[in-house]
Parts: sequence; C-alpha cells; structure tokens
Amino acid sequence: MKSDWKSHLAMSATYFRMIASLPIVLIVMFPFPNYSWVVAILFILASLTDWLDGYWARKYDSVSDIGKLMDPIADKLLVLGALIMLLSLGRVDPVMVLLLLARDIYIGG
Repeated sequence: MKSDWKSHLAMSATYFRMIASLPIVLIVMFPFPNYSWVVAILFILASLTDWLDGYWARKYDSVSDIGKLMDPIADKLLVLGALIMLLSLGRVDPVMVLLLLARDIYIGG
C-alpha cells in the first residue's frame, strides 16, 4: 500500500459517509425552513462517497481489511439513519423499514 495522501482517500470517503449520517439525523430532529433540501443534498453527497471509496481504493491500490469492514457499516448508518428519520416523519411505511433492516441483518449475518 502506498504511503502518500492518495492511499487515504478511500477511508476518508468512508468516514465522511459515517459522519454525514449524524447531521442528517439532527437536522430532521430539529427542522428549520427548507431543511429537507439540506438533508437531501447531504444524503446524495454521502451516497456518492460509497462509489468513490471503492473507486479510489482500487485505483490507488489501497484496499484494506479495515476498509472492507467499515464500508458496509457506513452504508448501514447512512441508509438506516435516514430511513428511521423518514419513518418518524410518517413519510415511509414501517413495513418497508422492517424489510430493509431484516435484509441488512440477514446479509450481514
């Protein structure tokens, strides 16, 4: 693995995705005018890092065991955090959240 800054890009993208889930949840909990646009943009940017981290890890030969572990955790934090917040707003059916949660548990197990 390379020791330059490029070798850290993939993990930085993964950590960004994990950290971005927190403001998404907090903004939904404490809304302000047009908060849904801010949440949508944050979610889209964080979702793009899922593709970016894989791309950078392969391009710069920085695939790591910790990256393989943290990537699905970051995905679950982002997606399930957003789904639970949508559920609290009544914008998504509880059965859908249950099915997606069950799928994640099944695949992760």
